[in-house]
Amino acid sequence: MGNFVFPVKHKNSILKEPHSFGSKLKPFGSEVEIINAGIDLITDPGLDICAVRDGMVISANIFEIVIDHDDYLMRYCGARSIQFKQYYSWYYVLQGERIGESTKMLHIEMYSKNADGELSDINNQPYMRRSDLIDPTPYFTQTKE
Repeated sequence: MGNFVFPVKHKNSILKEPHSFGSKLKPFGSEVEIINAGIDLITDPGLDICAVRDGMVISANIFEIVIDHDDYLMRYCGARSIQFKQYYSWYYVLQGERIGESTKMLHIEMYSKNADGELSDINNQPYMRRSDLIDPTPYFTQTKE
Protein backbone atom coordinates (compact mmCIF):
# COMPACT_ATOMS: atom_id res chain seq x y z
CA MET A 1 0.00 0.00 0.00
CA GLY A 2 2.90 2.34 0.39
CA ASN A 3 4.25 4.42 3.19
CA PHE A 4 1.71 7.18 3.87
CA VAL A 5 1.71 9.78 6.62
CA PHE A 6 -1.56 11.02 8.04
CA PRO A 7 -2.55 14.23 6.17
CA VAL A 8 -3.59 16.21 9.25
CA LYS A 9 -1.11 16.98 11.97
CA HIS A 10 -1.82 15.49 14.45
CA LYS A 11 -3.78 12.30 13.86
CA ASN A 12 -5.51 12.56 17.25
CA SER A 13 -6.83 16.03 16.32
CA ILE A 14 -9.72 14.60 14.32
CA LEU A 15 -12.82 15.81 16.15
CA LYS A 16 -15.21 13.01 15.30
CA GLU A 17 -15.67 10.05 13.00
CA PRO A 18 -14.83 11.01 9.44
CA HIS A 19 -17.46 10.90 6.74
CA SER A 20 -16.58 7.64 5.05
CA PHE A 21 -16.16 6.75 1.40
CA GLY A 22 -19.54 5.91 -0.10
CA SER A 23 -21.57 7.51 2.68
CA LYS A 24 -24.59 9.60 1.76
CA LEU A 25 -24.22 13.32 2.40
CA LYS A 26 -26.17 16.54 1.93
CA PRO A 27 -23.39 19.07 1.40
CA PHE A 28 -23.64 22.59 2.75
CA GLY A 29 -27.33 22.45 3.65
CA SER A 30 -28.32 21.17 0.23
CA GLU A 31 -31.47 19.09 -0.15
CA VAL A 32 -29.70 16.96 -2.76
CA GLU A 33 -28.08 13.82 -1.40
CA ILE A 34 -24.75 12.73 -2.88
CA ILE A 35 -22.48 9.74 -2.43
CA ASN A 36 -19.14 10.69 -0.85
CA ALA A 37 -16.33 10.09 -3.36
CA GLY A 38 -13.64 10.27 -0.70
CA ILE A 39 -13.17 10.61 3.02
CA ASP A 40 -13.85 13.76 5.04
CA LEU A 41 -11.70 14.46 8.07
CA ILE A 42 -13.38 16.92 10.45
CA THR A 43 -10.71 18.97 12.21
CA ASP A 44 -9.97 21.92 14.44
CA PRO A 45 -9.24 25.16 12.57
CA GLY A 46 -5.63 26.03 11.86
CA LEU A 47 -4.19 22.53 11.56
CA ASP A 48 -1.53 21.86 8.97
CA ILE A 49 -2.54 19.72 6.00
CA CYS A 50 0.40 17.67 4.76
CA ALA A 51 1.27 15.65 1.66
CA VAL A 52 0.84 11.94 2.45
CA ARG A 53 3.79 10.98 0.21
CA ASP A 54 6.32 12.67 -2.06
CA GLY A 55 4.73 13.78 -5.29
CA MET A 56 4.29 16.20 -8.16
CA VAL A 57 1.60 18.88 -8.04
CA ILE A 58 -0.68 18.41 -11.06
CA SER A 59 -3.03 21.28 -10.35
CA ALA A 60 -3.70 23.67 -7.49
CA ASN A 61 -5.98 26.51 -6.55
CA ILE A 62 -7.24 28.01 -3.30
CA PHE A 63 -9.79 25.18 -2.82
CA GLU A 64 -7.89 22.07 -3.87
CA ILE A 65 -4.56 20.56 -4.80
CA VAL A 66 -4.08 17.42 -6.91
CA ILE A 67 -0.81 15.57 -6.37
CA ASP A 68 0.59 12.64 -8.33
CA HIS A 69 2.09 10.35 -5.68
CA ASP A 70 3.63 7.96 -8.25
CA ASP A 71 1.15 5.06 -7.89
CA TYR A 72 -1.86 7.25 -7.05
CA LEU A 73 -3.40 10.65 -7.69
CA MET A 74 -4.81 12.38 -4.63
CA ARG A 75 -7.22 15.29 -4.58
CA TYR A 76 -7.01 17.21 -1.31
CA CYS A 77 -9.84 19.71 -1.00
CA GLY A 78 -11.99 21.46 1.48
CA ALA A 79 -14.85 23.10 -0.38
CA ARG A 80 -14.45 26.45 1.33
CA SER A 81 -12.58 25.03 4.30
CA ILE A 82 -8.96 24.71 3.17
CA GLN A 83 -6.56 27.47 2.29
CA PHE A 84 -3.92 25.78 0.12
CA LYS A 85 -0.55 27.26 -0.53
CA GLN A 86 -0.40 28.59 -4.06
CA TYR A 87 1.65 25.95 -5.85
CA TYR A 88 2.54 25.96 -9.47
CA SER A 89 1.87 22.83 -11.48
CA TRP A 90 4.83 20.45 -11.57
CA TYR A 91 6.10 21.64 -8.17
CA TYR A 92 7.52 18.67 -6.23
CA VAL A 93 6.29 18.23 -2.63
CA LEU A 94 7.85 16.02 0.00
CA GLN A 95 6.05 13.59 2.28
CA GLY A 96 4.84 15.49 5.34
CA GLU A 97 5.31 18.89 3.68
CA ARG A 98 2.66 21.44 4.63
CA ILE A 99 0.37 22.02 1.66
CA GLY A 100 -2.41 23.92 3.41
CA GLU A 101 -4.32 24.75 6.55
CA SER A 102 -7.65 23.43 7.75
CA THR A 103 -10.53 25.49 9.01
CA LYS A 104 -13.08 22.67 9.41
CA MET A 105 -12.62 19.72 7.08
CA LEU A 106 -10.26 17.96 4.70
CA HIS A 107 -11.80 15.94 1.85
CA ILE A 108 -9.49 13.42 0.17
CA GLU A 109 -10.14 11.49 -3.02
CA MET A 110 -7.79 8.85 -4.41
CA TYR A 111 -7.35 7.60 -7.98
CA SER A 112 -5.41 4.55 -9.24
CA LYS A 113 -4.23 6.29 -12.46
CA ASN A 114 -5.84 3.60 -14.62
CA ALA A 115 -7.89 6.25 -16.46
CA ASP A 116 -7.33 9.66 -18.02
CA GLY A 117 -9.30 12.88 -18.07
CA GLU A 118 -10.95 15.15 -15.55
CA LEU A 119 -11.37 13.79 -12.02
CA SER A 120 -15.00 14.94 -11.81
CA ASP A 121 -17.41 13.25 -14.23
CA ILE A 122 -21.10 13.89 -13.57
CA ASN A 123 -22.05 11.11 -15.99
CA ASN A 124 -20.19 8.40 -14.06
CA GLN A 125 -22.60 7.40 -11.30
CA PRO A 126 -22.84 7.00 -8.36
CA TYR A 127 -19.75 9.03 -7.36
CA MET A 128 -19.66 11.40 -10.35
CA ARG A 129 -15.91 10.92 -10.57
CA ARG A 130 -13.42 9.40 -12.99
CA SER A 131 -13.63 5.59 -13.34
CA ASP A 132 -10.37 4.89 -11.46
CA LEU A 133 -11.65 6.36 -8.15
CA ILE A 134 -10.71 4.12 -5.22
CA ASP A 135 -11.56 4.08 -1.52
CA PRO A 136 -8.69 5.77 0.37
CA THR A 137 -9.76 4.43 3.77
CA PRO A 138 -7.36 1.44 3.95
CA TYR A 139 -4.42 3.72 3.21
CA PHE A 140 -5.22 6.03 6.13
CA THR A 141 -6.02 3.39 8.73
CA GLN A 142 -2.37 2.25 8.54
CA THR A 143 -0.63 5.62 8.44
CA LYS A 144 2.09 6.94 10.66
CA GLU A 145 2.10 10.42 12.20
